[in-house]
Amino acid sequence: MKKHPMPRDVVLDVHEREKGLCAVCGLPVGREAGHLHHRQPRGMGGGSSKAHALSNIVLLHATCHLTHVELKRANAYQNGWLVQHWKTPSETPFRYMLNRTVLLNDDGTITEIGERT
Repeated sequence: MKKHPMPRDVVLDVHEREKGLCAVCGLPVGREAGHLHHRQPRGMGGGSSKAHALSNIVLLHATCHLTHVELKRANAYQNGWLVQHWKTPSETPFRYMLNRTVLLNDDGTITEIGERT
């Protein structure tokens, strides 16, 4: 599968939406230190033309990416940090910054669907 580079406007829009914070833990992420994570991995269906949709990309700390997403995949699917190949990222609830449940929209906006905890 040929990988397509992430468009610069997507990178900028994700950083703006997250306000420079990790989408998992909510702590600041340096622009050079963060990972742009595909919620629906490119190798599992996220490699389509929608791979770089704003609903599918989030900013994470490298540690959060590796520890909470890659090493705890069942928990990551439950929290919407990963999305099964048969689901749509924009329709999959996302546990955002540990205290909100939201939908990430393709236009870069966030829709609240759960109460803050």
